[in-house]
Amino acid sequence: MIPRDRRLPLALHALGMAVVGYGVVVGRSVELHGAWVAWATALAIAAWAMVEVLPRPDDRPGRRPALTAVRRAATLVGVAVASFSVVPTNGTHLAPQAVLIIVAIADEGAPVWLGATAAAIATVLTPLGAVATHASPSVSYLAAVAVWMLIGITRRQSGVAIARTRELEARQLEARAQEARAGALAARQAAASDIHDVLAHSLGGLVIQLDAAEALLEAGRVGEARVTVSQARVLAAEGLADSRRAVAALRAPDEPVLGDHIGRAGPVGDGGAGCGEPVRDGQAGLRSEPLGARGEAVRPSRRSEPVNPGRRGEPGGDDEPRGPFPASPATDLRDAAERLLRTHRELGGRVAARLDLARAPAPIPAPLAGAFARALQEALSNARRHAPGTPVEASLVATDELLTLTVSNPLAPAAVGGGGPAPAAVGGHGLVGMAERFALLPGGAATAGEHDGRFVVRARARVAAG
Repeated sequence: MIPRDRRLPLALHALGMAVVGYGVVVGRSVELHGAWVAWATALAIAAWAMVEVLPRPDDRPGRRPALTAVRRAATLVGVAVASFSVVPTNGTHLAPQAVLIIVAIADEGAPVWLGATAAAIATVLTPLGAVATHASPSVSYLAAVAVWMLIGITRRQSGVAIARTRELEARQLEARAQEARAGALAARQAAASDIHDVLAHSLGGLVIQLDAAEALLEAGRVGEARVTVSQARVLAAEGLADSRRAVAALRAPDEPVLGDHIGRAGPVGDGGAGCGEPVRDGQAGLRSEPLGARGEAVRPSRRSEPVNPGRRGEPGGDDEPRGPFPASPATDLRDAAERLLRTHRELGGRVAARLDLARAPAPIPAPLAGAFARALQEALSNARRHAPGTPVEASLVATDELLTLTVSNPLAPAAVGGGGPAPAAVGGHGLVGMAERFALLPGGAATAGEHDGRFVVRARARVAAG
């Protein structure tokens, strides 16, 4: 079955073969030079047909070697016969000569020697045919061979350029596809991590809140138990809202689903700036895990406020729970850090803090500010869980090039005596997510571990003005 794109060229070649045969007959070349001219014409046309019909070679060795050999032999025989009989046929055989030479040179799958040999045969046999028939060799016939060579070389170079362009385009398409797949995978991994840590934070916090409510009820402190249950409900609504945002990010990572509540922090007593809140930095590639996946959602010191079942705390409501994390400028990072430190103290922790952001450029990029706020949150959360009541030292310092965070606290007696694991060895993904997040920032790095009897969290990243 002939391919559709080859039908028209083959039809045109067939028409050319018919014209050549008709020209030889009408030109009376056979009568003037003998029957060999007819045989030469038939052989040249047959070679022409074989070259066009047989499959063309390509750059894959071993593909139809017999047919390739036959096609190459037909090319050389056809060029020889057509060239020798060009002058006796008054130039009629220039057509098969031209086609065979151009195809031999232009075909990228054919070796270079094939085209060179065909051109050399034509250059030698064209004048020999004139001498054999006692005709005067014409320089124009040799010039025609040079033209066929130039046309073949031009077509070969053009074909090579087109093939390389197509190969480059294919590689670029594959690279873009791989990049898109990698980006989609990274976004989905970040969203899946969000879902995991949101659920861990919310459910862990609910367990602690409900345990506290049960203890208060057993002690007969019904009013305080009611407050704790209300706080637990707000925590559950926060977790549900954040889970829905994470799922939305997983389904449509290009939509800014987490950016609607960036930086809208309420006071500690207003359902907002508690520890364990998820960062909402609005960056799809750096959307980080809620680092409070360790049950630090207890807010026993918060005063109760009436909860509107239909509005407050409901996802999408007018008073949806808000997070403490920064949207853009350096002042937002300072405010977020101060809220986290204040909340740590209100939850019974002790912390000595140093915030020196005077040399920080304004604004600090949102991914950078969000990453440092999340790192501080995770460090304070770990200190409350694994070493409750121990004094914490925290510093957040900006220089002309670097923003650094250091948070340390004494190890709990059980960890120091070998009776329990250090915080980094306990389940949860906050510290792992923190390290991964900082690895994506310019000059970023984050470490956490034991050092001289203290658990130390260090994070740094390069920050530039503008």
